[in-house]
Amino acid sequence: MIFSETTELIGAEHLLAKRAVSKEVAEKFIEVVRRCEEKAKTMGVEIWGDK
Repeated sequence: MIFSETTELIGAEHLLAKRAVSKEVAEKFIEVVRRCEEKAKTMGVEIWGDK
């Protein structure tokens, strides 16, 4: 599966991780998505549209 932006994965990472080839790959995938979300937050980017 290919997405144009990592932020498109936020909120669905747990669903996509279930399809990973191994537990290790699933964990790494979730880690990458979470890091992207945290980086956006530190930069003041509102990903969730809550504001």
